[in-house]
Amino acid sequence: MPAPPWLQEEFSEHARVGIGAVAPQIVEAPKRTKKRFKPTADELTALLEEHDGNVTALAEALGIGRNTVYRWIQRLGVELDGHR
Repeated sequence: MPAPPWLQEEFSEHARVGIGAVAPQIVEAPKRTKKRFKPTADELTALLEEHDGNVTALAEALGIGRNTVYRWIQRLGVELDGHR
């Protein structure tokens, strides 16, 4: 498994000047900037209707796991049976 790009840059810097020639610097991993989608009950209902109540298809369309969709259903009190 290759190293992430931000870490590869650090290694290539040491390779250019020679390991030990420069004290290693602490490199922070980039912050996650992806904003999480949290639907309202109406939005979730519309999404379920759009996918005919198929939680797997809905999760794949949103790029999330099925368990997340099931948690939303439970948290928002959305009835899943009415969409199948």
